[in-house]
Amino acid sequence: MADVYSFTEMQILETLGRLITVSDSQSPPRSVAAQHGTVPDASPGQHEQARAHITELKARGFLVASDRYTGGFYVTDSGRAAWASLDALRSNSVARRKQMRNEYLAWIYAQIEEGNGHSPVSSNFLSSGASFYGAAYTEDDLGRVGAWLEENGFIRGAGSWANSGPIRPDITAKGSRYVEEGIDVHTSPQALHGGGVSPQYHVTVSGSGTANIAQGSHHVSQTSNVGWQGDALALIETINARLQQVQNAPEFEELRTAVAELHDAANSNAEPGVVRRIAGKIVAALTTAAGAQLGTELVQQSVEFLTSLP
Repeated sequence: MADVYSFTEMQILETLGRLITVSDSQSPPRSVAAQHGTVPDASPGQHEQARAHITELKARGFLVASDRYTGGFYVTDSGRAAWASLDALRSNSVARRKQMRNEYLAWIYAQIEEGNGHSPVSSNFLSSGASFYGAAYTEDDLGRVGAWLEENGFIRGAGSWANSGPIRPDITAKGSRYVEEGIDVHTSPQALHGGGVSPQYHVTVSGSGTANIAQGSHHVSQTSNVGWQGDALALIETINARLQQVQNAPEFEELRTAVAELHDAANSNAEPGVVRRIAGKIVAALTTAAGAQLGTELVQQSVEFLTSLP
């Protein structure tokens, strides 16, 4: 099983994991109704989704189940292996914390940009639905990650006895630079100053295709005559292409709305302040659990667009 899962894929495997939990909780193990096993006391809509997942799991050979609503089921060895692969990734606490540090920093940056410079409430990051392979981050994760980012100079702010990280984090100049240039927070200062990392932005220059704009160079003179509208339309095209892969999933409604607003702004030559607020919404939507499934590179592209605005 690949280490990259789409949002829909993780939902299907979540259903499989719940079925395994229900099956293994029986003593001795026995088959139970698949739909009831996945969503106890669920609404008709949730049952419908569970049945769709079960149909897909059966097609993959992960599950053998009756087509009757009250039919039994059992999970095959290949199904257990598929769930074990995802569960093992989720259990990697080191990878979990490293990913969260980058996501949390990007979220803080986006919230400050969208909130006219006001620091966000840290707990709102958890309520945004942020997760690691579909497993929601916890308050303990948030405290540890916030403390790490503060200790390493990416954010600042006062904490509390219940939270070791800042309650209302503010981003530092260092933190802003890392987000804007798409640098992993775990990149060592030696690599940054020793030439090991050379961030570049890729923009479309009228009449000359794609050009690399050098960053931090004292020996390069370059001119770009691209207006923000062209970059906006390129970003819209990229995001819409990813959204087509998830069809009408409701988790992406805020992102779709923000993209539509950006499209209208580009066509009407809106004021930069309006465009910045819309771009901030897009960055914030992409740093949620659902948004992350579209590809983390979209966050960097959106941040680059946001910071390029006049």
